[in-house]
Amino acid sequence: APPPPTVAVRSLRFLVIGSADLDDAVTGALAAWAPRVEHTVNEVEGERLFHTALGKNDPFHVVVLDAALPYAGAIAFGAALRGHATVLVALPLSALADVGNLVEEIGAWPLLVPVTTEALYAALERALDPLARLAPLPTDLPDLGGRVVHAADQDPDGRALLQAFLDGTGIEVVVHKDAHALLQ
Repeated sequence: APPPPTVAVRSLRFLVIGSADLDDAVTGALAAWAPRVEHTVNEVEGERLFHTALGKNDPFHVVVLDAALPYAGAIAFGAALRGHATVLVALPLSALADVGNLVEEIGAWPLLVPVTTEALYAALERALDPLARLAPLPTDLPDLGGRVVHAADQDPDGRALLQAFLDGTGIEVVVHKDAHALLQ
């Protein structure tokens, strides 16, 4: 079992809006601490559930949105929840470069899928820590200013993620489109 998170997960109420697979992943990741989790497949029903719970003074504390919601979309719905709940937007790594900034602009936190227990708790701890938004995410890298790193990745999203991860470290990153280009 993963180490206990610093947030009191058992006391939180979760609403998962998206596919059954996302609900299964979140519920499975939270199983050790058994918080209350409800699920719906679309944001119209999710909005109804959210406001009903709020009206009964039993609010959802965390809303996990599927980035692939087909109706109004996770970004618009997440923005509407700002200030009322902690919002995590579940998105594949391939979408992080495209919508990661939008997710943060609405006051939500990206949660990469497939969802793991460790990733979910890390996102919760960042999202629920009032100081987290003031500090950049830790990279655990020492000051490596003046160094050059060459890397190769065929996936443009992978290249963008690597570049974003090393931004601010002082490392010059040269990313190549594949191993052949790297060796040239």
